[in-house]
Amino acid sequence: GLLVYNRRLLDIPRHDIIYFAKLGIFGMAMIQFFYSLTISLSIVATAVLLQCLAPIFFAVSTVIWEKVKLSWRQQTSVLAATVGGLLIMIEAGGTQGLTMLGVASGLAAAAAAAFNTIYIRRGVREYHPVTAVTYSCGFGALFWWIVMPYTWETGAITPEHWLMFLYIVIFSTIIPFLLF
Repeated sequence: GLLVYNRRLLDIPRHDIIYFAKLGIFGMAMIQFFYSLTISLSIVATAVLLQCLAPIFFAVSTVIWEKVKLSWRQQTSVLAATVGGLLIMIEAGGTQGLTMLGVASGLAAAAAAAFNTIYIRRGVREYHPVTAVTYSCGFGALFWWIVMPYTWETGAITPEHWLMFLYIVIFSTIIPFLLF
């Protein structure tokens, strides 16, 4: 789409390819992987709660490494995100189906989301957000294509699957990450 809409949004210097590859692999690809793994090991509510811990990881990292003092608004926001995730989990069955491996993968998803939030800041300062999301998603997808190149059987994906896939890619990944 960007080739038609605005080709210049795809222009990045060669030295930033490594930056976007790290962002795509350790951010985007790991968020999706660990979130999906957590869902498969427990329930969606557990994955949501643990993913909602990402703001805590982000806040702690900015306090420790960037020596930022959190304002009362920032502290309240982190608390609200955590309580919101906890309420979702309680409503969906509490700790039912909770496993240690599920918790570990959920915490890894939160850590990947925090990494993504911290690491993409440079990208959106220097480039348009569409450029940063395009390259981070692209390198994340490329990573999984290299790691798991033959996971789909020929003919196993129907046109309906492609429509569902596009819906998830657009409305559950691209738009939320662009808005974020």
